[in-house]
Amino acid sequence: MDCTDATDSEETSGHPPRTELPPRIRLLWVSAVEPSWVRLMLTLAEEGCQEPALCWVASSSQALAAMRDRHFDVVVVAHNKSVAQSGAPRVDLAAVQVLRTGGYDEPIIMVAPSLDEDYWSEACRLDCEIMIAAVHSACPALAPTIVRSIRRAEASRETQRLTIADRRRLSRERDEAEHLLRQQRQMIHELRRETHLPPELNNYYQELLRTYVIMGSGSMGDEISKLGDMVALAGFSPREALDMHLER
Repeated sequence: MDCTDATDSEETSGHPPRTELPPRIRLLWVSAVEPSWVRLMLTLAEEGCQEPALCWVASSSQALAAMRDRHFDVVVVAHNKSVAQSGAPRVDLAAVQVLRTGGYDEPIIMVAPSLDEDYWSEACRLDCEIMIAAVHSACPALAPTIVRSIRRAEASRETQRLTIADRRRLSRERDEAEHLLRQQRQMIHELRRETHLPPELNNYYQELLRTYVIMGSGSMGDEISKLGDMVALAGFSPREALDMHLER
C-alpha cells in the first residue's frame, strides 16, 4: 500500500480552476499495479483540487484495511487485461463487491480498456461510474470523472437530507393538526357537559318526549310551541338545543 500527499509535491499547474472542488480530496486507487500519480495530480489541480491525498492498494482486503484508518471521498478500481493475462493478481468486480458489502456508499469509478456486457451490467448494479481508457491514471478524462462522481454523490446526499427534512416537517404538521383536533373535540365535549337544563324545562321536555312516543306529534302543536318558548327563554342557541335533544 502506498499513499501520496500532494502537499509534499512541487507546484504542478498554473491554470485557474474550472470546476469547484474541495482543495483536499481523499482518493483510494485499487489496482494490481501502482499507478503514476503525476498526470492525475496535474489534472486534479486544474479542477481546483490542489492537495489531493492519494492512496494505492493492490487488493480488496488492503482496501478495507485502508478504509478502517481513514475515509475516502472516491475509489478508483482499475483493471488491465494485459496485467491479468500475465499472471499478476487481477483486481476486478470482487473488490467493488467487497467495498459495497462493507458499507462504502461513496463514488466508485471503474476504469478499464474494455468491458464485456456482463462485466458492465454488474458494475452498473453496484452503482459504479464506468470509464473506458487504455492508460488509467494518465487519462485526461479521469479527473473530470472524479469531480462529477463526487458532485453527484453530494447532490444525492443533499436530496436525501431534504427528503428526510420534508418528511419530518409533514409528520410534525400532522401531529400538530391531530393535537388541535383533539383539543377541539375536548372543548366540544366539555361544552356539552356544561349544557344543563333548568329543572322545569328538563321535566317538561322529558314528559313531552314520552307523550310523543305514545301519541305522535299530530296533536302536540301547542306543547311543542311552549317548549320552543321555554328553550328560547333559557337562552339556548340552536346548537345547544340540538345537543340537548341528541343527549336524550
